[in-house]
Amino acid sequence: MNYQAVESELAHQLEANTDLSAIADITVLPEDIAQYKIPVVNGLVTVVFMSEIFDKNQSIGPISQHSTATFTISIQSRRLRGPKGVYSISELIKQSLMGFTPTDCGAVSLGDFAYVNYQNDVWEYSLSVACRSLRTQILPHSVDPPLTDQPV
Repeated sequence: MNYQAVESELAHQLEANTDLSAIADITVLPEDIAQYKIPVVNGLVTVVFMSEIFDKNQSIGPISQHSTATFTISIQSRRLRGPKGVYSISELIKQSLMGFTPTDCGAVSLGDFAYVNYQNDVWEYSLSVACRSLRTQILPHSVDPPLTDQPV
């Protein structure tokens, strides 16, 4: 799984919802904090990878492990309620992402939706989403030695 690719795919899936993109700017968390902006007219939706938790390895041969990757969707707006408020934005996000299948992942499932902060007249909530993936050990290419030195 490529975290950057999945972040981008989640953001593109959100942007494809025209009702959502009309009331919120959608982005992945920028590398440089100076590029991070606060919502002014529209809300702000930011996608960021948070963690990947691996299931216990059950293999006795080459290793393959299932994992759950978690992404946080930060939702900021100057309004809590109403058509451009956090609650409306979050519902559109849930509708857009639930069941979406990013590359190398299973369908997205919803996690916690929670209050984060209220500062400088901006409400911030976060929505946790997760998807399952499978990691497999990459073995070096090898050729088996002949079983005998005798010509066949």
